[in-house]
Formats: sequence, structure tokens, C-alpha cells
Amino acid sequence: MFNVGQGDNILLRFPDGSFGFIDFYYDEKINFPKCPPSLLYAQQHTNGQQPKVASLCHISHYHFDHLKGFDQWAKWVKDNGIEIRQVWLPGALPPKTVVKRFAKILKDNKLIEEVLVKNPKLAARFNKISETYGTGLFAKIEAFYEEHKLKSQFLTARTLPNISDSPNTVKASCISPSSTESVEFSNATNEAILLNLLSTDKKKMLNGNNISAVLHLTFGPYRLLFGGDALKGSFEQNLQIALDSPHLVGEAGRFTYDFVKLPHHGSAESSSGQIWCALLPNEKEATLAISAGVGNYGHPDMATLEHIKEAADSCHTTTKTYATNYDGLPAEKQQFLEHCTDIMPIDWPTLPAESLEKRNAKEAVVDIYLANVLLPNKKNNPTLQKLGYCFEFDPNGLESVKVLKLLSRIPEMRD
Repeated sequence: MFNVGQGDNILLRFPDGSFGFIDFYYDEKINFPKCPPSLLYAQQHTNGQQPKVASLCHISHYHFDHLKGFDQWAKWVKDNGIEIRQVWLPGALPPKTVVKRFAKILKDNKLIEEVLVKNPKLAARFNKISETYGTGLFAKIEAFYEEHKLKSQFLTARTLPNISDSPNTVKASCISPSSTESVEFSNATNEAILLNLLSTDKKKMLNGNNISAVLHLTFGPYRLLFGGDALKGSFEQNLQIALDSPHLVGEAGRFTYDFVKLPHHGSAESSSGQIWCALLPNEKEATLAISAGVGNYGHPDMATLEHIKEAADSCHTTTKTYATNYDGLPAEKQQFLEHCTDIMPIDWPTLPAESLEKRNAKEAVVDIYLANVLLPNKKNNPTLQKLGYCFEFDPNGLESVKVLKLLSRIPEMRD
């Protein structure tokens, strides 16, 4: 789980050596070169190795803090002949329906004219939205899905293809089959959706978090949950549906987890005592992870951390919670979190020549490293910025989960 500030960028490495990708955000102030760190990591571990396989590509939902680097990843896939086995896009509706309907509405010239005549101040926002869904990142996602749509088995329990002789299989499914908001979306008129898209009032805007997927993985003795940005109401509703219909996830009604990526960066909008009492196993150990930035959002929320602690005490569960923004959090929140000291260095590729300009390579790399990692910016704590966390699960379940702090180590700085 890479530190990308306020967003998600997660890489899975399965027992057979293949990769899975969940969301693609990156932040130029933290991640360099400017692309998703999961992509850089995968590039390092596929060059010269065959087969080049991504067992799973999963976008939790259509928000920029989860999508930003998707086009760079898709280009890498195409240029390098990476084989994609499964493609899962978000939403309780058929995967492409949300974006497809947005794009169709934004091409309805008669409807647009009627709406903009009534609301001329929305013209500038329409131009921006139209570009986003017509020719921007969403169009690229739609094109990618069209190319790989036969590989999309959304919402059904699937055993991911095994590319080696590994005896350890991974089963995946989504606990996100329906929500009130997605039903409302499917029943809404085109004019209502257009006005939602153009609105700057958060209370009137369509909340994409309500159709965020929640990904469920079963691996050996472990169950892992990746919560996207699912909100509390949808999460509780969808969890209940999964409990009532266990065939959806291929499980016999067991939905406690050894690992949970907290939904919505640890926001209280996505947490309740009911949720955590349902997710945490009884009298076991659970590892939890928060991907969040340092800033005004205040993630993780104190209420969420308290919900987890209270549920853990009730279940007699030992929880270990890690946050990518740990170093920038106040002491009252850090006390709920783990401070990992075991470090696994990662060597990133050398920066591209165009970024070196007037400085020689070594000086420029060191300069950028100091500016982005070692020295604080306005929002960051002056302590060393970690690159994220690595959670290693023993496929035989014989050891506790091993957790390592990821830290970038640039080759030019070794000596």
C-alpha cells in the first residue's frame, strides 16, 4: 500500500507471481517519477520476465484520487503486451453503465441547450465536465473496458487464474451488489443527472462513494477486504446482502477479515461500531491499513479509530492499524496506530533525462529526493516520509502477518 497522499494506490502480488492493481492515484510531491508507484514497482519486476500477467485490474470508483494514473498504467499494459486476466470496474450497475450514461447525456445537444438556457452560469462547468467524460480520463477508461469487457465478471465469486504451479489460489468477489443511491441513479431522468453533474452544491451532486466497490479476497486461510470509498450506509447494506446471499462471494456466511483496507481513508462517514463488530474476527489478530494524506480532511477520523478499538475489545481481537500518513498525525491519533520500524528499501528507476536539465544526474536526483522526501513541505511533518507499507501473508498460515515499511532508495545515493 503506497503512500500517495490523499488517495489509493495498491499493488497485490499473488503466490503465482502475478500482480493485481487496485486504484492508481499518485501525488507529484511524494511520488517520482510522476506516475503510480505500483506501476514503477511492477515495471521493475516484469522486465525480462515471462509471462507478464496482471491477474486483476480493479478500480474501486470514479473519483480522481483513485483514478489519476490509470492512463499511464493502461499505456504500459498496451505497450508491453501485459496480459490482463480480470477487469473489475465500480458500481452496483453493470460496470460501464455509469460512465456510458454520463457520456450519452453530455452528447444530448437538445437537453444541454434546454438546461444551459435555464442555467447560463453552468456553461463553464459543462465544458469542463464534457471534456472529462468525453475525451479525458473517463474516455480512456471506457475504451479500456470495451477492449477487456469479456474479462469482467463483476460481482460474482471468481478464482483468479493461476499462471504457475502455485498450489495457493486466490478467490475474489465484490461485496457491493446494490445500494439505494445506485437504484436512484438508474431511475433518474437524464435532466436530473445532468444537473447533478453540473452542480457545485455537494448536497445535490451525485456521490460517487455510494457506488464504490468493496473487494473481497480469499487467500489460503486469510480473508482480505479492500473498502474503496464505500460510505457507511452502503457498506452496512451491502454487507447484510452478502450475509444473506453468501453465494455472491463464494463463502458460507463468514465475513470476518484478517486484513482490511479501511474505506474512505478512515473517514467517520464510512465507519460504525456495527461495521467493525461484523468485520473483526473473534479472539484473533487483524491487520488494518489506512491510505490517507496529511491535510485538512483529518483522516483517519478519531471516531473511526475509536470504533475499531471498541469493536476489537468486544471481540477480544488484537488489531494492528497502519496509516500512510502516520508521521503527520497528532499524538492522540498515533496512539491508535502502529509505528513500523522494519524497513524494506525499494530502488526506483533513474529519473528521466528531461527532469535533470542544468544539473548532472546525481546532483539532480539528490536534490529532488531532498525536496520531496527528506524535507517537509507546508503540510508534512519534518520526519522522513515513508513510501508505504508491505503486508506479507504466509500462504500456509503458519506465521503472523509480516509488515514492512517501504522506503525509496535511489541508486545514485547508495554511496
